[in-house]
Amino acid sequence: MDRITNLNSKVGSEVPLPYILNEHKDVQGKGYYVVYSLFSQSKQPTSSARKNEGSPKNVSYCPKQMEFAIFRNTKVWGRRRIHSTAFISRKESSKFSVGEVEFEGSTIKDQFDLLYENLKLNKKANNLTTILSNQKFLMRCYLNIKPKPGNMTNSLDKRTLDGINSKWFEKVCNSFRNGFYKFKPSERIHITKSNEKLKPLTIPSLQDKIVQEGMRILLNAVFEKDFRKSSHAFQTNKGCHTALNQIRTEFGKVNWFIEGDINQLYPSIDDKVLIALLRSKIQDEPFIDLIYKYLRAGYGKTAAENIKLMKVGLTHSGLISHVLSNIYMHVLDVWMEDSLILKYSLGKRKKTNLESSKMIWEHGIAVNKTTRTRIPKDLEYGRVYYVRYVDNFIIGVSGSKKTCEIIRDEIKLFLSEKLLLNLDKCKIIHATKGKALFLSYQICCTPIRKMRVGYDTRGRLAKRTTRAILLAPIPMVLQKFKEKGFLNNKNMPTKNGRYVNIDLWNIVDKYRTVERGVLNYYAMANNYGRLAARVHFSLKYSCALTISSKMNLKTVRGAFRKYGKDLTIVGNKRSVSFPKISYVRPNNLFVIKEPSFDQALDKLIYRTKLTTI
Repeated sequence: MDRITNLNSKVGSEVPLPYILNEHKDVQGKGYYVVYSLFSQSKQPTSSARKNEGSPKNVSYCPKQMEFAIFRNTKVWGRRRIHSTAFISRKESSKFSVGEVEFEGSTIKDQFDLLYENLKLNKKANNLTTILSNQKFLMRCYLNIKPKPGNMTNSLDKRTLDGINSKWFEKVCNSFRNGFYKFKPSERIHITKSNEKLKPLTIPSLQDKIVQEGMRILLNAVFEKDFRKSSHAFQTNKGCHTALNQIRTEFGKVNWFIEGDINQLYPSIDDKVLIALLRSKIQDEPFIDLIYKYLRAGYGKTAAENIKLMKVGLTHSGLISHVLSNIYMHVLDVWMEDSLILKYSLGKRKKTNLESSKMIWEHGIAVNKTTRTRIPKDLEYGRVYYVRYVDNFIIGVSGSKKTCEIIRDEIKLFLSEKLLLNLDKCKIIHATKGKALFLSYQICCTPIRKMRVGYDTRGRLAKRTTRAILLAPIPMVLQKFKEKGFLNNKNMPTKNGRYVNIDLWNIVDKYRTVERGVLNYYAMANNYGRLAARVHFSLKYSCALTISSKMNLKTVRGAFRKYGKDLTIVGNKRSVSFPKISYVRPNNLFVIKEPSFDQALDKLIYRTKLTTI
């Protein structure tokens, strides 16, 4: 006989064990009981007892009960039915998201709710160390960074993420509580930038990356809602394309561009200013002390070498360096939007061109279609627009060149006095006669003479305005392909020795990955069709030459003759090919978070993961 657990507390309290009754009422309202016998030898506790920390008699009556006291949510273990009480207790799910990372656990959720509540009431965060000391939180941070490329390779301490176990998490969490945790020295290497300058790159200890990931999530939770719309770097649902989209929508009527680049942002950050900015919203001294230890972590080329301690600045490759730089540069964003932009935003609208107005009044329509409805150089009207991505920013000015020079000087003075930073370059470029370079896009405005003449519903001349244009610098892209081995000195496709020693399936797959990544990066370019045609030709024929070299086919024609015009490679019930692509600009984009085209291309090319076929 099956045991049917009754969840009616009113009945269970009146009937002694080993029987449980279920009360029913007939049409006249008289009650009767149905008695079910229990197996005394069954020792498994019911799920309702576990949920309510007591016997099933403590569970409230549920109206969704079916016949014979069997509920709809039922699990059967052998001969015994176990009833789920999840819908009875009506407890919310313990899953929640912080930015782009999902967590699970009621304890962590309660701590984050307390954190958000304090921030909402303009109180300082005081439980960051408590969250960071939670083992489940730290384990989720470990799972978040483990699949990413590069996190399984050796660092300066020769340790990888493979050697981590539960004892390591327990030890680290205890060190947070007593303040004994220390960051290990990092490895320092130098890479060559596009301007042939050397840029230091610091590789932290891989086990320290877990702690840094937890600190990054907490810092984003505290500060990300305060970041302005002009800042697009390393934030949730933001990236290069969102910054470029803001330029396209706001910079259409400007006369001048101010292109700015901050000199050595990460090494120049002053730790005293940074700590003061953190203390403005954080009242958790162990967490502040942990950040200070991160700022002072040393670096070297080998473990045996004398470790050099950091005296100033941030390491460029730390997981929390990006969010700390955003917090540091947030001061500039606030000053630009709340002070400087308002200062130079003059008038409500430009003055009307008297010649155009007279023509409309006399003839009813625009006889001279080249006449503008507004005065192009109105000294009583001005607008300023601003967008920043890491250490690069661009400003659009609707005004005179003299106004641009004044704005440039004020920015230099503010950076040197408030943030102790200097501008590496700050160019003033005419919007229609020149092109500004921002995030590897060339930005300009269409000349007014090339804009279409428009009319309203009454046939009158409509206002003619310029439009922001985003262009992909095709010569620069080809130069990058040449540096990476896809093109020769004459910008013609050549074999790439980097891919010769891998199998054919992965050769084609890697070439297609590079093509998709490059075209996605420049998906917002107005000359997307021309770029797509050149990129597809370069990479497809370079892929064919690489296959020809590997298989000793002598010529590119031999590769196409053997594998077809799409270079189809068949693996273990899988095939990959290099088909012709569409040159129409796509509508769907995925967010690019690399701060430059160079880093995005390097990530595509130097990806070490191979597909097993």
